[in-house]
Amino acid sequence: MLGHAVMIDVVEVFSHPAHFQVTNQMVTSCKNYITDFGGVSLWEQTRSSLIDKLNDCCRLYREYQKAYVKVKYQSETQAGCKPFR
Repeated sequence: MLGHAVMIDVVEVFSHPAHFQVTNQMVTSCKNYITDFGGVSLWEQTRSSLIDKLNDCCRLYREYQKAYVKVKYQSETQAGCKPFR
């Protein structure tokens, strides 16, 4: 699941250089995931369930960062590719 989400985000970053939009989408997605789309507050969840969800979101962020760096490096090293920030 994380791999697909990261690849979608990387394609989004590559086609839309304003990666803040992607970052905001990830934050919103993680918030929805953690709260079951607003149906459950943090305080209503078991500690283990909440920790698992938070760890999933942290793992997604780390994978996103790795993919972003990889795509950025590839775009900088390939001729004809427009580099992005």
